[in-house]
Amino acid sequence: MTRMQALKVLVRAIGSQYYSDDRDIDLAFADVKGNDPDAKVLQQAVKKAILSN
Repeated sequence: MTRMQALKVLVRAIGSQYYSDDRDIDLAFADVKGNDPDAKVLQQAVKKAILSN
């Protein structure tokens, strides 16, 4: 399992019932561009305080 796959599991496990926010945030990760397919997962992880930006 990759780090991204593990992060997807965590984001989905927490779900959106506790924190629903559809606004996009600018990611400070140098290796992830805004058009990256996993950018939304990273944004959700930051919003849910799984990762710090």
